[in-house]
Amino acid sequence: MENFLNANATKTSIWGAGSPGGDSGGLALIAVIGSGTMGNGIAHSFAQAGFKVNLIDVNNAQLEKALSTINNNLDRQVAKGTI
Repeated sequence: MENFLNANATKTSIWGAGSPGGDSGGLALIAVIGSGTMGNGIAHSFAQAGFKVNLIDVNNAQLEKALSTINNNLDRQVAKGTI
């Protein structure tokens, strides 16, 4: 499976500062495979909580759509004053 992902996956990073409270419990990087509705939501949640996240998908168009969705959601949260 690792070779499949290395050969066929498109990766992009959403960076964070570590983990909430500074204790990652050994988690240095979160990998989310699939950038559909659930994948981009999971990636967004972990990144917002301060984890470094790789969002992985074999479809570049879907990956770009997910990043746009995450950016729009963050903009909406900023406008509401929730972050």
